[in-house]
Amino acid sequence: MEDYDNYADSEMFYENKFILRNCMKNSYDFLMGYKTLEELLDQDGNPYFLWNVVDHDSLTRSTFDDILDVMIKYYEDNEEYEKCAKILKFKTDGKNKHRAKVKETYRVREEGI
Repeated sequence: MEDYDNYADSEMFYENKFILRNCMKNSYDFLMGYKTLEELLDQDGNPYFLWNVVDHDSLTRSTFDDILDVMIKYYEDNEEYEKCAKILKFKTDGKNKHRAKVKETYRVREEGI
């Protein structure tokens, strides 16, 4: 218990909380379309995310759903219920929009537009 108390009072604890908050905010802003990836990567400091945003081929739907659940839990614990609702709506509605966007991307590639 003493080790935890020492950690909770340490600079590393507060730095990790800052990184987690930054990671959640960047992931949320990108997911909701509030900021582009370029805007987030250009900001000062390290642009943390919950997933590798530049290697989207390695992210399975199941893993992405798990990430959304982690975000919902984080914002629920921080009593940011509006964000929870938006993520949940994205999770349920976004599947169809995501599929349509992927189909559109493939159609554009095939047509050479």
